[in-house]
Amino acid sequence: MAEDILALRREQKSRKPDFIRQRYHTKVRLEKKWRKPRNKQAKLRQGKRGHRAKVKPGYCSPRAVRGFDRSGLKPVIVANVNELLGIKKGEGAIISSKVGNKKRLSLAEQAIKNNIQVINIKDLNKFVEKIKKEFEQRTAKKKEVEEKKKKEKKKEVKKTEKKEEKLEEEKKLEEKKEKDRILATKK
Repeated sequence: MAEDILALRREQKSRKPDFIRQRYHTKVRLEKKWRKPRNKQAKLRQGKRGHRAKVKPGYCSPRAVRGFDRSGLKPVIVANVNELLGIKKGEGAIISSKVGNKKRLSLAEQAIKNNIQVINIKDLNKFVEKIKKEFEQRTAKKKEVEEKKKKEKKKEVKKTEKKEEKLEEEKKLEEKKEKDRILATKK
């Protein structure tokens, strides 16, 4: 039954016109998205022949499948594992755009385990592999950066030690000169 209604919706949507705002083609600054015509003399508002179609309730999809996905699943936005596990039969998960990659990875793995369909990811297995590779590359980069920092610190420590040694030698020389001067003045 639902497949028939989905097929009907597909057929209706194929015949639906593109709703573009009036006089879009005349001015470059106008965007292509729909705006309701409100002008008193607007021919589109009046429904004159030869003008584009207006948005009307007759163009909407059947109520039984309104808001459903192409595959016939009701989309549910998911942000954590508990919400993912709460998904029922006939619903599909959409992982929220606000979720980071670490949590997105755990959600994808959980969806694979529990056989839950994720609407906004085409192939879950490829997605999981891709994110794991990215994490590995990132950790490798971090290790390289840390090693460079350690080497730089060692170089800085050596430089400071050399500077300190030079300063000590200079102080000793100055003290020796002062002693020599004092001894020379006593004689």
